[in-house]
Amino acid sequence: MTPYGRLRHELSRAAAELKRQKSASPISIIGHLDADGISASAILVKALMRLGKRYQLYTVQQLDSQILETIKDGMLICADIGSGQFSILKSTVRNTKCIVLDHHELDEESKAENIMHINPHVFGGDSTKEVSGAGLSYLFAETLDEKNKDLAHLGVIGAIGDNQNMNSELNRQILEVAKAQGIILETYGLKLYGASTRPLHKVLEWSTDHPIPGITGSENNSLAFLQSLDIPQKDGKRWRTLSELTAEENQKLIVGIILRRAKYKNPQAILGSIYSLAKEPLNSPTRDVREFCTLLNACGRLNKASLGIGACLGDEKLKKKAISQVEEYRSHLSKIIKWYESADEEVRKEKGIIVINAQDEVMPTMIGTLCSIIAHSGKVEDGTVIIGLSRLPGRLTKVSMRLCGKGLDLFKIATVTAEKVGGLAGGHKEAAGAVIPTLAENEFINFVIDRIHKYR
Repeated sequence: MTPYGRLRHELSRAAAELKRQKSASPISIIGHLDADGISASAILVKALMRLGKRYQLYTVQQLDSQILETIKDGMLICADIGSGQFSILKSTVRNTKCIVLDHHELDEESKAENIMHINPHVFGGDSTKEVSGAGLSYLFAETLDEKNKDLAHLGVIGAIGDNQNMNSELNRQILEVAKAQGIILETYGLKLYGASTRPLHKVLEWSTDHPIPGITGSENNSLAFLQSLDIPQKDGKRWRTLSELTAEENQKLIVGIILRRAKYKNPQAILGSIYSLAKEPLNSPTRDVREFCTLLNACGRLNKASLGIGACLGDEKLKKKAISQVEEYRSHLSKIIKWYESADEEVRKEKGIIVINAQDEVMPTMIGTLCSIIAHSGKVEDGTVIIGLSRLPGRLTKVSMRLCGKGLDLFKIATVTAEKVGGLAGGHKEAAGAVIPTLAENEFINFVIDRIHKYR
């Protein structure tokens, strides 16, 4: 049986186990707080509601024994979390039936009698970019009841939020279901963020994922570039968006951008599939899937995950509140970027390594976002590891690690070093995290730096 065949078999077993569950206690769902985890949790909430099952939902940044010890009866489902913390899960919930739907790297332990561990890594597959936590939650929901096919778009949102390969076998299957349901629309064009909501010149100015030489980073040059292409920037007094361009204007813009990117190895990389939520208004921040992911991340990072769940499930009132979180999220991002750029003693830089000990200056839920922004800023060399630390309550510290480019296994580094100081780690090869005792911060940093140098 192939890895995915074994995964499907295990999903069927897990679905049957959940349906047999007769405990009076609600089913507990623990989901990660990012876009993938919130999408995954929303899928499970809807699936359980359709089965008439009671549930209680926890949205967390890190799985720990404190939360797990509150779950004594019933069943536990971990969504987009659990694989990297399997040993603590195994030791804490010995008497609880548990289903783990995760795609992160595995802990040293990955098997327990009471835990059904559904992660392609367990079956010999590679799920880092092949399927998301939301994707696995959708496949589980679909196995429970084919009515849940109308939740496939949430599996797509989770995958996009995790920068997954949408042409992988599982992601493509989920995408095709969502398209058949008429919920996801796939088109081809410029992969520029904010196509429906931002003024066109701002979209070009802020195109950091796919830089446009002489344009990215400059508002004046962006305006001049559009003028040179004879593309009107305003409709009356209102700035036009990328999604409002005519076919002719769009083609002129594509040719102009590709010519500007001619020095790159693959100048056409800025072109590709664009995913939209077909039933959302054209110029809404919930239309473009990537913008919807930003909305979910904003809710999770600002401790308002319930608003993100509501937005996923189509609650218009909660969706409006979720949209309002995006501005607050951007405000937080702006503040922490300015803090980072002016920080001195808190930031340590050496070749290939940046350490940011933010202490209480950056929210623990935002430290990973800051590290990701730096990693994708184009201002650091490929292979650079960014390590961020932020204080949690209870004399604990949240650690986030991001890799610019490829070359190291951050999950392995985080796991080994966190264990040395009595902490716990999880994540992927290119993006990992940990929770460690605050008193061990300096020791941890030294261990990490030493380990990075050894791997190189």
